[in-house]
Amino acid sequence: MKWLGLIRFPNLIIVALTQGIIFFQLYLTAKNEDFSTFLLSNTNLILLIFTTILIAATGYIINDIVDYEIDVINKPEKLFINRIISEPNAWHLYWGLVGIGMLISIYIAFQTNTFRLIWIYPLAILLLYLYSTKFKKEAFIGNLIVSLFCAFVPGIILIAEYEIWQSIAHTHFYHLTIAYLIFAFFSTIFREIVKDLEDQEGDSRQNCRTLPIILGENIARWIGVSFGLILLIALLFWLLKVEIFTTIGQQIFYYLGLLSLMIYLIIRLIFAKSKQDYHHISTFTKLLMLNGLIYLALF
Repeated sequence: MKWLGLIRFPNLIIVALTQGIIFFQLYLTAKNEDFSTFLLSNTNLILLIFTTILIAATGYIINDIVDYEIDVINKPEKLFINRIISEPNAWHLYWGLVGIGMLISIYIAFQTNTFRLIWIYPLAILLLYLYSTKFKKEAFIGNLIVSLFCAFVPGIILIAEYEIWQSIAHTHFYHLTIAYLIFAFFSTIFREIVKDLEDQEGDSRQNCRTLPIILGENIARWIGVSFGLILLIALLFWLLKVEIFTTIGQQIFYYLGLLSLMIYLIIRLIFAKSKQDYHHISTFTKLLMLNGLIYLALF
């Protein structure tokens, strides 16, 4: 069971649920619009979700390998490398999962005759590899890569079923998916900056060039606040200009689970001073991201 911590099993479940919800909502919308030709069969859908899980899992593994010395300082109680698994075995696991995922992605592309799916897997693996080995230690670019990847997770389904998605461009679900991609991007980049603030002690000892280290904690904190405000404005725009609630429960969830929580996180970040403060904000940002997924499922 400890091995599941290495690949962040709960996060992988969220990845699977995200793609499953996107496909299910896409299917329902297309069915109502009398579009029924989907490229992904049940088997291919499961395989596509599984390859995405493998991408995320390999990203967690290589990140733990590369960040071992930093994690000794920042979070020694959560170490996996050289405690749960040796570094050589972690590398073997990493390359094994990469190979399996690549073979499955090629199989799906041939089965669906959709060769645009072939490039998704190697590109994602390459970006996560470069993130862990190079860009994570650089200011902002590492945050940007992770945020793009999180928006990319639901986007994979839309790329696979691009013709169907475009055919329902006039529907509420089409606008909802675009809104969710934006939400996933900005909520992730907000949390990534908060995590950099939380981990600045260990990062500075390893000569990382994250925002808090090169610009100072105060400026980095206000950059995080700025991204939080952008997300808050986007949530307000969606509420005022686009959304049509069908039940009181949906309204309550949106106001409390998304808007109020975002305001709370921004206020907490404005006044944050300690590592514990940043950890608290980071944890509740994960709740915000989960609420965004629940909101997507509700509609």
